[in-house]
Amino acid sequence: MDRIDELCDVTGNTRAEVVERALGLALPDQEKFVEQLEGAISGPLWGLVLNEKFLDVVFSLTGDVTDPAQLRAIKNVRSRARDRARGGLSVAKG
Repeated sequence: MDRIDELCDVTGNTRAEVVERALGLALPDQEKFVEQLEGAISGPLWGLVLNEKFLDVVFSLTGDVTDPAQLRAIKNVRSRARDRARGGLSVAKG
C-alpha cells in the first residue's frame, strides 16, 4: 500500500487509478507468459529454461530471489498442458 500511496502522491492519481493501471499492464503480460508456457514448442523450451533448480542458480548469481507464486504458476500451467496433451486435467502441487 505504501508503494501505491507513493505513486498516488507523485502522479496525482487515486489508488483505484494506480491499481487499475498496474493490473492493465500486468495481466496482459501474465496472459502472454501463460500462452508461451502452453505452446506446443515454446512450452517445453520454457520448461527447460524455467526449471526451478536452474533458476535458483541463476538468481543466486545475480542476487535475486525466486518468486514462489510465479514458480507455482509455471508448474501449474505446464502440468495442465501435459495433461491436456494426454487427455486429462490436473493441478500441479507447489
